Amino acid sequence: MPESGDFESFAGAPTGKETAGESQEKFSERYRQNQAAIKKIRRDEKKKKAQDDSLAAIISAFLQQKSKSGFFILISRLVAKNVPSDLILAILALDYAPAAEKIDEKLRAMPPENLPAKAEKNGLFSPATKAEIDAWTNTIARICRAEAKKIWDTARDPDGAPSGGLTQLFAMTLRDFLDKNHGDDLSFENLKKFGNAFFQKVFSDLKKIIGDQFLLKK
Repeated sequence: MPESGDFESFAGAPTGKETAGESQEKFSERYRQNQAAIKKIRRDEKKKKAQDDSLAAIISAFLQQKSKSGFFILISRLVAKNVPSDLILAILALDYAPAAEKIDEKLRAMPPENLPAKAEKNGLFSPATKAEIDAWTNTIARICRAEAKKIWDTARDPDGAPSGGLTQLFAMTLRDFLDKNHGDDLSFENLKKFGNAFFQKVFSDLKKIIGDQFLLKK
């Protein structure tokens, strides 16, 4: 019996049944394509694991800061729900340089069509702050578009609203950033409302993307 996960053992030499009605040349080409696909899967799995390990290390370092201890349970719950690490990092990137560097690296590798429409603002922030918040929210939206289906499935509450944990992480990060850099006097509840409205817009965008992808597969 083949070992579990031993792809080659399932794609090995042809049997009479497999090759009935198929020339050796066609079988050899199919076999070659199978092997190439298997190698790509393994490369992708290794790359994904390396990326996940890197993201986990950044989040772990963030939580080791004494000032960020309040984020621990919140992030742990999002991770337990399988919310993609990229989204968590994109939120933290506003106020944590290592996360910003990793997300910038991701963005440079993305095709330009993943750029979202600019999120509308409601005059909540001062002009000095607005450009930075715009850039941050657009980055989050772009990361969400890159993993539309997974974020749609994991980052919403059962009623379909944006996850309360997600909007709270957004608001906490934004609060810390404003306190440190601008001193904007905004209530935490207002920041949560802003985050909820922003993610509602993001999920509306994701719904269209997922629908378009489904239609393309038909």
